[in-house]
Amino acid sequence: MTPLVLTGAILAAPVLLLTVLRVNAMMVFLSLCLGVVLVQFVGEEAASTVGIIASDGSTNPSLVSLFLLFAPAVFTTVFMIRTVHGKFKQLLNFLISIAVGSLVLLLAEPLLAAELQSSITATPVWDYMQKLQTLVVSLGAIFSLLFLWLQRPSHGHEEGKKHRHK
Repeated sequence: MTPLVLTGAILAAPVLLLTVLRVNAMMVFLSLCLGVVLVQFVGEEAASTVGIIASDGSTNPSLVSLFLLFAPAVFTTVFMIRTVHGKFKQLLNFLISIAVGSLVLLLAEPLLAAELQSSITATPVWDYMQKLQTLVVSLGAIFSLLFLWLQRPSHGHEEGKKHRHK
């Protein structure tokens, strides 16, 4: 697989998956953020624990870090299938899923094998992603918060219904 196709696949797969399955991309975006926290604060100890448990005593810390990074997002994706309804929410969800795909590429690249890293970083897409990483994270966070705030139930309609029944 050519490096450009691989990079495009890493970017596009989450977008397509989240859009087609109508998965709440905001929750996946926040799950990726949780994954980063897990890698940062739990990664080394998890790798050494897996090494102790492994039969030969060796482990690949990058694989453990990739697992910690993506496990919350994968489980969130499974549990959040078909949770996005409405045209506006689907559009906003699509925008967030683009941020998720970009974040997947940006976060996974340093944890990949050296050969894979060098093939990804050699593409023009990687240079573009590096320049846009602040924008990707910022807009992903802003759109995620907006989507989160839209999930709030409208209490005005429920109160009106209660008063009518009395």
